[in-house]
Amino acid sequence: MSLLEIEPLRNIPSPQLEEIPLVDFQSVALVISSNKGEEIEADSGQFDEDASKFFTSRDSLIDRAVHDIERRLIDLDCDGSLIDAWLLTLVDHWDHEKERIVILCQNTVFLIKYDFIALYIAEYQRVRLGSIDRIIIGKLKYPSRSIAPKVQNVAYKAGGFFKNFIRQLSDGVGTNGGILNFTSSLRPKAEIQVPIKNQQAILESSGQCDRIGVRLYWCSGKQPQIAQLWNPWSKEIPWVTIISHPLLLKRGKKCRTFDVDDFVLSLRRFIHRRNESVLDPLHRCQIDESSILMETYLGLSSLVHNFGELGYFKVRGKFSF
Repeated sequence: MSLLEIEPLRNIPSPQLEEIPLVDFQSVALVISSNKGEEIEADSGQFDEDASKFFTSRDSLIDRAVHDIERRLIDLDCDGSLIDAWLLTLVDHWDHEKERIVILCQNTVFLIKYDFIALYIAEYQRVRLGSIDRIIIGKLKYPSRSIAPKVQNVAYKAGGFFKNFIRQLSDGVGTNGGILNFTSSLRPKAEIQVPIKNQQAILESSGQCDRIGVRLYWCSGKQPQIAQLWNPWSKEIPWVTIISHPLLLKRGKKCRTFDVDDFVLSLRRFIHRRNESVLDPLHRCQIDESSILMETYLGLSSLVHNFGELGYFKVRGKFSF
């Protein structure tokens, strides 16, 4: 198999900004009070405050990016027509999570870093479907000698505790359920309940949610050199690992655009179709459902990178990057 079937990452020079107005729909929630004092909430796309810090929480921005990519990158003769697009998370060989637009075409998968602030294609990688020879679907797993998961669990649990503590301090002043309310602090712990809609967010911030994703291999399982594996900026790694975007959990309802499972379903259909046309079983793409090994042993850089969500375009106080 020729290595030329994989087009390496390309950096795209920053163009002049186009002054194109973006029309954002502000979601609303309908609250109906019954005679018993209960509230029934009808969610119409509402998401929590933390989700709004992501630039990609605005659907119109993602649609604009996909339209820009389709116009600039996709060659109908080479790549085929666009099938679907997702906003997912790429996990590199150093366990750094990075926001990526994933485009599935008839013959190609694109992995694109899109600058959602300056609105241009920063870099991209084109992978031919015909060059993918193995796919693994499952949980991301660390080696038995790795201390990375232990360090990350401690850090995420501590971070989740302080986030919840600050949230209750800010939301609970003057109410019956706040930490600063003296009478509520004397109540038994069994009476203090966490709203259902916040339980998933607490699990996520405490590091208790398993990362499930997919890894695509090409170059017939060729192993990279040691120097490439130890280089966090290496572009020669013959595989890519993809998981769901954090907005899948942070938004008020599940959205297929951020769901890696939806991408896997579409990819499976095209791979199965390709396998049926390949006569030699040795040249068919193998699909396995097993753990995805992340060869990270210390993981301090990925801890800082992932905990701070530095791989995503976000509003960070007075700065945005």
